[in-house]
Amino acid sequence: MYYARGFRFTLLLLISVSCWSCSNRNTREEVVSNFESDIKAFMLEFIEETNVPGMGFGFYSDSLGTVISVVGKSDIENNIPVERNTLYPIQSTTKFFLAIVTLQLIEEKEFTLESTVDQWFDGLPNSENVSIRHLLQHTSGYNNYQDNSEFNDEYYSNTSKEYSRKDFINAGLAIPYNLEDFGSHKYSNTNSLILAEIIETTTKHSIAQEFRQRIFEPAKMKDTYYMPESSDDTKQIIKCYRDGLPID
Repeated sequence: MYYARGFRFTLLLLISVSCWSCSNRNTREEVVSNFESDIKAFMLEFIEETNVPGMGFGFYSDSLGTVISVVGKSDIENNIPVERNTLYPIQSTTKFFLAIVTLQLIEEKEFTLESTVDQWFDGLPNSENVSIRHLLQHTSGYNNYQDNSEFNDEYYSNTSKEYSRKDFINAGLAIPYNLEDFGSHKYSNTNSLILAEIIETTTKHSIAQEFRQRIFEPAKMKDTYYMPESSDDTKQIIKCYRDGLPID
């Protein structure tokens, strides 16, 4: 279903840009206006079908320039709309950051792609064969902690409890390991958590510090932060930080 929506969205984008590129009858303003209307209609349909409170879209081309459109709420309880400068949780974008830091550490000869996880962990299944490469490629065979229904039930029902990264890793490892999965692609957040532990052990810095020093500051990403925060407000989809503190 999501692939179909993505295809529709891409097709809409291509058609809009093509109309501007191939037609002399429409002014740029008309094309941008129609494009914005089509995008907004698509986003409104998407958040209605998926029960997402709000979302934003940004696009740039040399012909159309910058097009930004937002719909919905950033905070349902307080009726706060999504704005053009609203900040969003970066979620699994951190996997890209994690890969960048990993490759930088490999360049610095801290470890290699073939270094196995038994150098950092005791008791992980098949740890003598699972390498940094397997963690990055999601071919370790380790199960996603989100597939542990018992852990999920506890996590979502007990919002006052604080969890460490190792709690999530252990939730994934609690699912029996199947050696036949080793070497085959199997998307699992547990891989990233194990890799984060390896990076912190190696650098003696937190992942937040490594992201800041190696990525955010060099790239001048002034409004991007890595600061996991637990919250029992499941309606609030946007956590914004500036100078390391939540924005009220």
